[in-house]
Amino acid sequence: MTTKNVMKRCIARVLIVCMLGMGLPLPASAGMVTADQVNALQAGAGSERERVRSFLDRAEVQAKIQALGVDPASARARRRAER
Repeated sequence: MTTKNVMKRCIARVLIVCMLGMGLPLPASAGMVTADQVNALQAGAGSERERVRSFLDRAEVQAKIQALGVDPASARARRRAER
């Protein structure tokens, strides 16, 4: 056998294994989400928004935003629009 044939057989075997692996089912899990969990996630998102707002209100951040050519007022307006 030539080296070329050996490589072809090796690649074919790898491809066969990959194709067989694609047919295997993947494990999945699902569960109920309680109202308390949803409320906790929403409360966490609110604190993240507050953190971004306080970040944008800092003087050094506003200076950097202006240095990049963005109006700080428009940056705050865009943040408010993301609700």
